[in-house]
Amino acid sequence: MKNGTLTGGSFSFMFIGATALQRCEDCSIWDNDKSKVKEHFISLHWWTLDTVGVLDPVRYYVKEGKPYVRKVICKPIGLANGNNFRYKCDELDIAVPFRYDTWTKSMLLPVSNTTFSILNIILACFAILFILYFLYYIVGGFIKVLLEIATGTPFSDRNVRRLKMIAMSFLLIPLILFLLNLLIRVVFYKYFTADLKLSTDAWGVFWKPAVLSVIFAALYFAFKQGKKLKDEQDLTV
Repeated sequence: MKNGTLTGGSFSFMFIGATALQRCEDCSIWDNDKSKVKEHFISLHWWTLDTVGVLDPVRYYVKEGKPYVRKVICKPIGLANGNNFRYKCDELDIAVPFRYDTWTKSMLLPVSNTTFSILNIILACFAILFILYFLYYIVGGFIKVLLEIATGTPFSDRNVRRLKMIAMSFLLIPLILFLLNLLIRVVFYKYFTADLKLSTDAWGVFWKPAVLSVIFAALYFAFKQGKKLKDEQDLTV
């Protein structure tokens, strides 16, 4: 792979990950005798290279340890017939401060081996906590709602609280992740250039849970109203 990167070990959670890559100037994945440099990065999966170019796609590569993007730049040089501008286009190699994983199409921020190891532990802890939260409060909560419906007590205070918790979780968790992703853009602003854009995966992660949030919010209001009617009926008996 000319001027490329060979993907190594990585661990990811949602929009962020810790990635170790092996880079070489002129080698393939099967070349064990070539000089390969191992580097460590924070990978940002929701930021990707904007490959849309004026004439040719924007391309990323690494040469002598320095990252570049190659793109066509066109500048107006004067008026032609019919009052239309004439353009001069050149293919330029522009140095960029960020790295890029061409396999996962993710932005990379260089870090030390120590930072890489610490981030791996932090991400693993967050992943475990998220799984436990999801299983207990969302999956477990919904199962408990179904069990109470089966026992003939659907409009209980517990079910109303559970449905509210599920609806808020599906709305707030993606929103918090999305805002954290934008916060990273602010904190590491010096690595971001106009060559990067927000990935469509970020919007997909947000709107799908948002739909589920609307569904569970509707169930929450329905059960809340049912609980109110049940309490009024109990008072009249």
